[in-house]
Amino acid sequence: RNVTGVQTCALPILMYDSLDPKNDKISDICNMVYHANNMDGFAIWNAAKYMAETRAASKRKIVIIISDGSPNARNYGGEDVYDHVNACRKDARHRFNVETYAIGISNAYTKECGDRMYGAGNNIVIDDVKSSVGYITRFLNQLSQST
Repeated sequence: RNVTGVQTCALPILMYDSLDPKNDKISDICNMVYHANNMDGFAIWNAAKYMAETRAASKRKIVIIISDGSPNARNYGGEDVYDHVNACRKDARHRFNVETYAIGISNAYTKECGDRMYGAGNNIVIDDVKSSVGYITRFLNQLSQST
């Protein structure tokens, strides 16, 4: 069960949801574009809320963030947003029982920055997608095996 979203303003726009016939085209993920104002913390929280509302019966709910590591919007930037992303991630876990993991693309951020936003062991950073497919596969497999 997969749900992918992007954030504009305060609500996620669903790009792919394998259980929703209106949004079940996986190819839509390839058409995602940035719209600026990527408030990652709020996006995580809203995606978790959506999952809690639509997947209440699911035993495990996971949000996977694919990021350039630069949460940035008007009045939302700098070092403080890393702590905000982490606070939203923790609140999503506590309030909605949704786990958050991240894949940083193109050396998006340092390990320390990723750990600060997503927690140690909850993120990976890759050089590029083509050469890192095996690495991403192992990361996703590890997620599926963990409890």
